[in-house]
Amino acid sequence: MLVTNNTQISAETFETEIVVIHFLRGTYFSLRGAAMTLWQWLQTGAEEATLAELLAARYGLDPERSRVEVAAALARMREYELVVESDQPAPARAGYDMAAGPAAYEAAVVEAFEDLQELIAIDPVHEVDPMQGWPHRPAPVKLD
Repeated sequence: MLVTNNTQISAETFETEIVVIHFLRGTYFSLRGAAMTLWQWLQTGAEEATLAELLAARYGLDPERSRVEVAAALARMREYELVVESDQPAPARAGYDMAAGPAAYEAAVVEAFEDLQELIAIDPVHEVDPMQGWPHRPAPVKLD
């Protein structure tokens, strides 16, 4: 079963997207469309096949289209370690909120941004300039 990688990430849901920050990678992500629905279902965990069935039922999609879409979105989430395998049993199908995500179907989008990696990866206790504070790193020490 797949679940969200809650030990290394933080996520916030907004009206049209879910923003996820992976603290160890220093990368942040925008999940939009059906990816929002999948993410909400992954909070409690699910098998890939179950997610495809649920997505098809939720939006009235062709089962094959749903399977392809779920596989692509999950591959991207796995690539960036946003989801991980769990040994826990998956919840019963009735345990998923069928109203999760956007009301109308939109293709799943999992977009990664790496432009703030250096700032996100800074250890705010140990790697901050004592005079300027966060997000300024201390100047490198020159050894003569």
